[in-house]
Amino acid sequence: MSNQGSSTGIPSKSLHLIAEQMGVDFSELGGQAEQVWSMLNDLRDSNIDAYYAFIQKQMEASKTELSNKAIAYFTPKKGFVVKTKSKAGSSVFVNFCHHHVIQKPLDGDGKPINEKRVDISDLQIPLVVSDVRNLVDALGKNANAVDVVVHPW
Repeated sequence: MSNQGSSTGIPSKSLHLIAEQMGVDFSELGGQAEQVWSMLNDLRDSNIDAYYAFIQKQMEASKTELSNKAIAYFTPKKGFVVKTKSKAGSSVFVNFCHHHVIQKPLDGDGKPINEKRVDISDLQIPLVVSDVRNLVDALGKNANAVDVVVHPW
């Protein structure tokens, strides 16, 4: 996979990563992504108002589509906890958990790693981080906790 620029002005590696994040195999697009980017660039260059109107319409459609989808919940498997302190001195518990619903780590080329990889340098590690929540620790003091969920690879 080349990192050379495409006719869209977007490096090919970036187009591949965008497709992968959308769950699409870039090789199956047959140049359609390049054509769409090219048409958008042409529209932007020829009629900036129409371009912004098109983008705004797509953003609104995306919001509607997302709001109509059910929220998926999952229960991660426990891992380990790191206890630290906030700047104010209160305890902060970072709960590291794992679940198969989270994408596997990716290598430097954006490809999923294999199960036997032992070298962890140059990894992109997808994770889900919960909202910070307030709690009372074992000593009865106010504290905070946050969950970090990764793939169990």
